[in-house]
Amino acid sequence: MFHYPEWSVCDSWTVPDDWVEFMTENWENTLDLFHLADPDRYKAIRSLRSKSLQQSAIREIIERASASQVQIECKFDTLSGVITHENIQSIGLLKLDAEFADWEILNGVKAEDWNRIRQVAMEVHVQPDAALISKFFRERGFSHVAGKQLAMGTSCVWARK
Repeated sequence: MFHYPEWSVCDSWTVPDDWVEFMTENWENTLDLFHLADPDRYKAIRSLRSKSLQQSAIREIIERASASQVQIECKFDTLSGVITHENIQSIGLLKLDAEFADWEILNGVKAEDWNRIRQVAMEVHVQPDAALISKFFRERGFSHVAGKQLAMGTSCVWARK
């Protein structure tokens, strides 16, 4: 897993090759993350006179955070592994925010375990995957599937049986 001590909101199990560029191109959305996470930094950047200076400040923060990444070795289990180990019979709501590991988690659920899950609320980090994941849920018996595109290329997908 990759941890960013200067900006843990970017912690992830993998490092997307283009995340610095993506966050810089979407710098206004990135700046909005600071509004709650670091209000003083948010105000300082907002006080810069031009948008290009604000964008440069965001790029500098992202590049510094990227350079400070720490790789942490972790042991992972599949969702079906947890269901078995914990003897879970039913899941009323499965909430997923997997930071670019969407498919790895979904594919870690055995066919028989999908019958235990009644609802899913999921943040999808790769925009084109939202439609594919919606289809994936329908194929597993979820009759009510809806999605919404959010800022910075992410989406939410909700599925209910």
